[in-house]
Amino acid sequence: MARAELESRWITRCNTDEIARFLERFCGRHRVKVVGRREGELVGKQGSQWKTRLLGGWFVNPADFPKRITIHYQPRGADCEVHVRMEETMGLGILDAHFKGRYESYFNEWMEQLQYSIPPVDDGPGVVDAIVVEP
Repeated sequence: MARAELESRWITRCNTDEIARFLERFCGRHRVKVVGRREGELVGKQGSQWKTRLLGGWFVNPADFPKRITIHYQPRGADCEVHVRMEETMGLGILDAHFKGRYESYFNEWMEQLQYSIPPVDDGPGVVDAIVVEP
């Protein structure tokens, strides 16, 4: 179990092909290296344990903290369920409260961007039927 992690699950109107194509672009823009890919699943790594340990968690951009991102997506009728898990991969050592907080803030920000781009189904008038592509 990771010491800093975030998990989220939602239903979207996007289909699995749209999500797969989008995730490739999204991961590229966010410097996530795709290390595993199967039908309905993408596993990525981001950051550098070496850089983070050398310079310290106080001085490194949270995007450069080592982490694993696992995204599962599968059809649910006409919609699709997306399940995302982000976790730190620092390994052994101390993860103090400030360092953990920086991880968690980054995870929340990253997840918000992903959910904005692959929007959840909404019962109100703001339902989006397609992926919103960031410039």
